[in-house]
This record gives sequence, C-alpha cells and structure tokens, in this order.
Amino acid sequence: MTGQHVSLREFLIGAAGRGPAVGLIARPADVTTDDVPRPAGLRVRVIDGTRLATRPDVFDEFARSWRFPDHFGHNADAFDDCMRDLDQPAGITGFLSVLTDAQHVLPRADDTFTWFTRSLVFYRDHYRDIADPPATFAVLLSTPMAARRTTLARWRATGITVASVIPDS
Repeated sequence: MTGQHVSLREFLIGAAGRGPAVGLIARPADVTTDDVPRPAGLRVRVIDGTRLATRPDVFDEFARSWRFPDHFGHNADAFDDCMRDLDQPAGITGFLSVLTDAQHVLPRADDTFTWFTRSLVFYRDHYRDIADPPATFAVLLSTPMAARRTTLARWRATGITVASVIPDS
C-alpha cells in the first residue's frame, strides 16, 4: 500500500486488519476541519497538528480530544493505557484520529516523534488483536498539497507504513 493511492474506505478496511494504521490525505488549501471525513460507525476526533509540538502537547491534546479520565497521568505509560481503553459504545466499530496540518506534528526529529508514530501502530494492533470486541484504529494525517511529499517521507522515515489516501468519491 505504500506506493499506491487507496481510497479512504480501503485504508480503513486495511487498518482493521494488517494494513497501515496511518494514512495521509492531501487536501486543497481551502478545505476546513468541517470537511474532515467522518465514516459511519467510527468515533472520529479531529486534532490540530500545530498543537502537537511536544510530548506533553500530545498528551494534553489527545486527552482533551478522546476525553481521557481525570486521573490520566500525563506520561507515556498512562497515554498507552488510555489509548487502548477508548470508550466503545454500541454501534461504534472503531476509532479515527484525524491530525490536521500533520506536517507540524512534533517538528523536532527526535525520539518523541518515533515513539509517537510507532505507538499508533501498537494501538491498531491492540484494537485488532486484543480488544473485545475488536475495533478499527486508524490515524488520518491531513496536509496541504504542498506539504504532502515531505510529510509522507518524514512519517515513513520512522519505520512505519503510511498509506497514501485519496478521498472517497
């Protein structure tokens, strides 16, 4: 899936199995967060990538977006626990985090960025293999068209597979 474009639907089907947990969708400059895909059956949270500059920012923004419990410890272990315990009411078959302006996520090329990208694959595997009932876990990166190539290369450089996603027609 790395060298070809897949539809959003194909990406989400793949993420429910052994396909990439992360996909990148490039968007025209005039698209807003109101235009973010919200597939039926998935609980979707939109997170502004410009607000994810540091590890504490990642903890804060995901805690806010996914409504972590008040006792969330703001550390990597607590983050892992909360991300693997997202609320799954009846009718919800999965979770999709949409990171807008993903070219700005954790801008320093350090261990935090690698930890974060690899954690997303870990959560996909958890929801696929351990959660009961199983669920889809995916992250959709959204960038302006001009940032697509560099964003895709940066995320793939961490060793994860990133699907190149095109909007469903």
